[in-house]
Amino acid sequence: MTDLFLSSVLSQLELSAIVLKDNFKQPANMQNELNRLLTQTDSFNATIVVDNTGKMLAVALNSLNLETPKFKMKQH
Repeated sequence: MTDLFLSSVLSQLELSAIVLKDNFKQPANMQNELNRLLTQTDSFNATIVVDNTGKMLAVALNSLNLETPKFKMKQH
């Protein structure tokens, strides 16, 4: 059962990665894909895109009426 769930989640993430790689410079499209992934199944309670520096580019949260988290990034 766990293997089936993880396989399904990985497939969902793989498809989203393909969509997101072509939309990194288009915030609205990125947000749309995160929202789609979040609502497609009950597999995730949040979806987040970060760049290679750790900067959050888009966030989608579940329907628990949570506010978008605010994170401070460490300066290197």
